[in-house]
Amino acid sequence: MELLLNSRKDAGRVDFLVGRQRASGEPLKPSRLLFRCPDEQLATRVERLFAELPSGLQPPAWKATWLLRTGALVPVEKLSPTGIKTYLACPYRFYLRYALGMNAPDIDLHELNALGFGSLVHNVLDVFGQDEKARQLLDAEAIHQFFSKELHRQVAQNFGATPSLPLQVQQQIAERRLYQVALVQAGERAEGWEIIDSEREFERELDGLLIRGRIDRIERNTKTGTIRVLDYKTSNTAKTPAQMHWASFDEERDGEVTPEYARVDIKIKNRSGQRRWADLQLPLYAWALEPFFGNEVCLGYFNIPAVGVNTGIELLDPHDSEVQDLAMECASGVVADVKATRFWPPAGKLQYDDFENILFEQPMITADKPGEVVR
Repeated sequence: MELLLNSRKDAGRVDFLVGRQRASGEPLKPSRLLFRCPDEQLATRVERLFAELPSGLQPPAWKATWLLRTGALVPVEKLSPTGIKTYLACPYRFYLRYALGMNAPDIDLHELNALGFGSLVHNVLDVFGQDEKARQLLDAEAIHQFFSKELHRQVAQNFGATPSLPLQVQQQIAERRLYQVALVQAGERAEGWEIIDSEREFERELDGLLIRGRIDRIERNTKTGTIRVLDYKTSNTAKTPAQMHWASFDEERDGEVTPEYARVDIKIKNRSGQRRWADLQLPLYAWALEPFFGNEVCLGYFNIPAVGVNTGIELLDPHDSEVQDLAMECASGVVADVKATRFWPPAGKLQYDDFENILFEQPMITADKPGEVVR
């Protein structure tokens, strides 16, 4: 602004256009810069900025110019733990992704996105878990050397011998995180935890629908015989399984879009109350492994967040036979709804929405119900 004013003070002028309201009609507050003027001009300027708007046509409210129509209903023939999580968040977005195969590709991708970065770290840890000699290592430095060598091999294999600068930076970030993993791994191995399977795929039928998935890591404690099932999480911020599996529930806010089977009364950290299931991943893993290990397994995350914050193992708490039964009741409810092609009503705003650019966080007015006949 200073440059504009001074470059035109001898010849020319500067005009400022000040918006009074948004397109929706909501008022806009004027910039504080407009009140930096001589005292004798201030009152006149305030009167002008806050004067009544001239009468006239107001801009129309926003509305969708077209509706997303998906045509005839497409049946869903199988589910995954991730798919069930998506259905619990929004049945309509579940339908778009898992029945119609819609996704949002990133055509300007120049570096690994969160999913790609997580897959890179997962792949290194999978190779470690499959190597019977490596997974017996007790020394953190030796474990880290294995991680580092495998990471370099995978980056070269997937991106060439000279990856781009952003990828080199991400490789360094991954290596630092894996160093923290090596420290935790050495400690857990010393406590008797031994990896017995890695990236284990499963298929099991639930109420007539096939559930498929892949389990990152299965361990047995050599001292106690306890089985522990872990899922690697590479988000920048570590979260507990309880934070991810249960969400707050408010009848006024969530009652219309939350089915009865997804509501649960549960005590978390000595606080009782009604919540809703947001994810069934770990209980579904326990159900999938029940024919092999019975129903006494520990479930948790192996968090691998940004360096310096809470790398390590967090168990699902609470988890007992009652909680497991409640989780499977919810899973059965999802299966029944999917088989009955119930993909409506949609949720409104989601924290992470791959379809924001076509639904505009208002699917009730930007999309038609799946299978709806257009007349």
